[in-house]
Amino acid sequence: MIFNKTLALILFGKILFPFHEKVIDHVAIDAFFAWDVHLKSLVLAVFVDTLITVDFMRCYNPLLYVWAYTHLFAKDHMGKLLDPLRRFPIIPTPRKYVMAWKSEMENCTENSFTWMCPWFRPSQVLIRCGKFPNLPLMGLRGCIAYSSRLVLRQLGRTQTLPNLEELRGICFFYASGQQSLIDAIKEA
Repeated sequence: MIFNKTLALILFGKILFPFHEKVIDHVAIDAFFAWDVHLKSLVLAVFVDTLITVDFMRCYNPLLYVWAYTHLFAKDHMGKLLDPLRRFPIIPTPRKYVMAWKSEMENCTENSFTWMCPWFRPSQVLIRCGKFPNLPLMGLRGCIAYSSRLVLRQLGRTQTLPNLEELRGICFFYASGQQSLIDAIKEA
């Protein structure tokens, strides 16, 4: 049992949240503790961390791979796979050599991708949170604003343009001078 938890902690520290070489920092330990003890989902933490550190692109190749795979090939399997994101390993893909894949990727257009998850049909969408005009998402290392109205507009789901207040967001790494903003986000 102890070995399994140690192995899981190593996976959290080295694969999901690799911030320092040869060190598992407190952020990975906190995430592991939240997952192991409190049974909390890490989807939001990984998503926020991806958005905040996307310009660093550290260790998100597996996430990019899953996204590309499901968005390129899952659209052909609607009705056969209820949730292609969770079942992406069983999505059949044609066997191709490197040059054939390279050619296919070079010829991709926006119509090659399924830009929204066709298997996910939400009935309600969160637009704002408390006094914030958008949705502040708290991650392990910082906070970033998510504008649902902008995403809905980009996906062609609405014709309403978001106003400037909704586009003005927050993005910061946790620091000592931002405790009041963090508290306001927690209360919202």
